[in-house]
Amino acid sequence: MKKVLSVLCIFAIVMGMFTPFAIKASAATNTNSTFDELYAEAKKHLGKPYSQDLDKRRGPNYFDCSGYTQYVYQKVTGIKIPDTSGPQYAAADKVKNGNQKPGDLVYFKGHVGIYIGNGKMINAQNDGVKIDNVNSTYWQSIFVGYGRFFNFSEKKGTKTAYAVSDLNLRSSNNWDSSVAGKIPQGAKVSIDLDSDKNGWCMITYNNIKGYMLNTTSYFSDTQVIKNYYAKDNLNLRMKATWDSEVAQKVQKGEKVTVNLKTSVNGWYQVTYGGKTGYMLLNDNYLVDQPLNMKTYYTVRGLNLRNEAKWDSSVNQTVPEGAAVKVEMNTNNGVWYKVTYQNKTGYIPLTDDYLSTTTVLKTYYTKDNLNLRSEAKWDSEVAQKVQKGEKVTVNLKTSVNGWYQVTYGGKTGYMLLNDNYLVDQPLNMKTYYAVNALNLRNEAKWDSDINQIVPAGAAVKVEMDTNNGVWYKVTYQNKTGYMPLTDDYLTLTAK
Repeated sequence: MKKVLSVLCIFAIVMGMFTPFAIKASAATNTNSTFDELYAEAKKHLGKPYSQDLDKRRGPNYFDCSGYTQYVYQKVTGIKIPDTSGPQYAAADKVKNGNQKPGDLVYFKGHVGIYIGNGKMINAQNDGVKIDNVNSTYWQSIFVGYGRFFNFSEKKGTKTAYAVSDLNLRSSNNWDSSVAGKIPQGAKVSIDLDSDKNGWCMITYNNIKGYMLNTTSYFSDTQVIKNYYAKDNLNLRMKATWDSEVAQKVQKGEKVTVNLKTSVNGWYQVTYGGKTGYMLLNDNYLVDQPLNMKTYYTVRGLNLRNEAKWDSSVNQTVPEGAAVKVEMNTNNGVWYKVTYQNKTGYIPLTDDYLSTTTVLKTYYTKDNLNLRSEAKWDSEVAQKVQKGEKVTVNLKTSVNGWYQVTYGGKTGYMLLNDNYLVDQPLNMKTYYAVNALNLRNEAKWDSDINQIVPAGAAVKVEMDTNNGVWYKVTYQNKTGYMPLTDDYLTLTAK
């Protein structure tokens, strides 16, 4: 024989095959133990030696074939099956070849092993505990059949689901335990189905783990939240009907979020910009792919036209620097469809009118400035801007380094460099004159008076310019010095 098997195994199997117990009809015992647990126990003993001695054969240090199966089963399930292979076969439910499952016993003439799937078994034989191929020529030549003592719980693993609403995961599998973490509506989570206890399962979301009831009230097998895009300018409704009030407007091409669990006659809850309304979910209104639209910025104030021609009536006026959406596959020559604030008109897509980059940018005056009426030093003063004030520069208006600068609704020109305009706020704070103040030309009392600041007037103090307690103070486009003490300046207006 290829395998040298225990005489006890051979005798027991042969006798068992001819006893009345072979026709046993009772069902296999259900157990909460899983095959994975059984296999983990079985593998612990790989390589352990074989022995027929009655005081060794049942483990845990030595095994024969039936002693091994008895030991592993009892260790995992707590139930002791018969002592030798013949009675084991007689007591087990017979399983048709092809219907066997991992965890069943597989019997041969004079031998028994534990079937582990994929045509393999783990078994104790003369050269120790090992894994063998059940379908090898030798084992098939002495094959008897399969027997089942236990219906092992199958490992269910994990499944992906989506939070139906905002959820608080619990630290234990009950409602009165503390909150382990929060899950936002629509979030994708992993549910450990093998952790189920009275419906509570372990839930994993990013790095958060906790427990929640695995029911359709809390989790959906399909997406709850999905992004769509407005096919046209839309009016979301307060309720799921056309005749309800407008909840908010959504501009063509904007991305919105749809709650797929809120269907009422084809209407769904739609969220945009943190506000919610209702809209029919079909291709006339919402599509799941972005439209071919790009963001541009107006170089100056623009008149959009009702049609793609200059002699068409004005549709609406778009202010300088505003972001608009251009539909890239709607052109009629250089004219394109342009959407601004939920209204669509036409304008040529040229550098004179539209820019791919931001047109307006905020700067801060580095000193008291005189904006000029034209882009040159010898033009008249258009307006004065006090040091540290925030201004808006149109980056598309460069003339020899001069740019159009807007402050307080008025426009002038100034060179755009660090001598005049900087892109970070100066370290200046607003204070108020406690009484009428004499600002000095220098940081000392015997310096000439620069100007008089009336009581209660707001001034700007440069916090990085002190000479002891003296600081630079700017009032009405003129700068002088004053001690920064409670006698002269206060942070609160009076």
